[in-house]
Amino acid sequence: MTEHETLHEQRLEAVAQRKREWCAAFVAAQAELVNPLASALNAGIGRGVKYCDLPTLLDCIRPVFSKHGLGFTQTARIDFGAPGDGSDAVARVAVDTSIFHAGGHTEFFSGPALPAVGRDGRTSAHSIGGAVTYGRRYALSSLAGVSGDPDDDGNDISNVGRTTGLGEIKWDKEEK
Repeated sequence: MTEHETLHEQRLEAVAQRKREWCAAFVAAQAELVNPLASALNAGIGRGVKYCDLPTLLDCIRPVFSKHGLGFTQTARIDFGAPGDGSDAVARVAVDTSIFHAGGHTEFFSGPALPAVGRDGRTSAHSIGGAVTYGRRYALSSLAGVSGDPDDDGNDISNVGRTTGLGEIKWDKEEK
């Protein structure tokens, strides 16, 4: 084996070792994480459902990740679409999350594009900010393996409720 080949194998083994350390730290952190408290009230859609807001989620995850040498960053990508492409200038926001380890390994996760549309059907700085926060919250809770929101068994995306106006929902079946 040449010196070059030996160095290459050593580098590959070092990369593999850093990934093993990342995985061990991540598994240990997930074992300690608990579901955050759903303490924020979503009154915007008229149901008064409680959910876990982003600051509560961050307070739940950061100390446990830090204890195991893990950290994370989240960045937003905003796409306004091109004129004439049928997007009608509705912004889409995607949140990317990187989870890194003190040993040097990083895993990158790309989130789906979320529409950033306000109740008036238009994109604004407020609707973009809301989509970024929503994307950060769901990406991070999903990656960490925790949930701070009630499981409605998909009723919010089914035809159980129907919109009657800006944010007002009439329910087709009785809520429990």
